[in-house]
Amino acid sequence: MQEGNQSPVGKFFRNKWVRIIGIIDTILLIVIIVVAITIPVNQSIYNATISFNIVPMTANISVNGSGDYKSNGQAYSLAPGHYEIVLSYPNLTSKNISIDLAENSNTTITTFLTDENFYYYKLRDNYGAFLALAKIASKEDNQTTDHDTSAEVFIDKFQKDYEKYLNDLPVSYSEHDERGRLTKYITIRSDYDCQVTLCLKATLDKNDKNRVEDMLKEKGFNVEDYEIIYKFYE
Repeated sequence: MQEGNQSPVGKFFRNKWVRIIGIIDTILLIVIIVVAITIPVNQSIYNATISFNIVPMTANISVNGSGDYKSNGQAYSLAPGHYEIVLSYPNLTSKNISIDLAENSNTTITTFLTDENFYYYKLRDNYGAFLALAKIASKEDNQTTDHDTSAEVFIDKFQKDYEKYLNDLPVSYSEHDERGRLTKYITIRSDYDCQVTLCLKATLDKNDKNRVEDMLKEKGFNVEDYEIIYKFYE
């Protein structure tokens, strides 16, 4: 058939640019099919998971600069690779943890934040955090990712002091005048409302806080480890 007698459709498909575009489209289609078949076999690139068990449980968690993480056991999907983790909480010392996540790995970061003056009463209203701390920092089974054992000392001291707390309290002191009338009365007892924070209540007949601390020291208490709540008798 002569070119002049070809239909418009035939002329269109005989155009070399149309043929080139058709070849490119065919190649792209093949690539798309191969990728679609390959991805399910190799799984997603986000095939590593990470979760967090941090004390305090409301600590801020940043992974490579992103703060969208919580200490609640939730597993987060990440691509295998190197990650920089920053843990922080107001008034406690921050921690930096470097970790490499392998393909198809499941990793849990377990640790705690403290400071050099981490007294019991700082766990107030966070009983669950204390239980978590006791679990991951026990001498029998330290589970911390960063092998930090400083909280073990904290737990051990708490357990020993708690026994003393129960055995040596309440403590009372009184003074009388020459006629036998009560002029000063001090009593120190445990405050069970504080649960594990070991805070004390001191009832005084007047402002005699130094006397309270002296009485506790005589009993072997380190007063800096306690929050003392004072109530004054009228």
